[in-house]
Amino acid sequence: MAMTGGAKSDDLRWMEPEQDFTWITADNTLMPMDAHTILAFATAVAARTRALVLAGRRLKDMEAVPCDYTSDKWWQ
Repeated sequence: MAMTGGAKSDDLRWMEPEQDFTWITADNTLMPMDAHTILAFATAVAARTRALVLAGRRLKDMEAVPCDYTSDKWWQ
């Protein structure tokens, strides 16, 4: 919605005019993100989530779930 409202690339104050938008990373670093970056980030998260759900479904559909089902090879 921010981009529809005119948020520009490199505008870190797209959410709140008085404060740059930041995302807290896994190591607690604050990562500044403009609206365009957040959209790309959310799109990537949605794609990865979908891939994981479908991989899980494939495992469930197997006659026998492999003993190494936690191996990365099943979750690509």
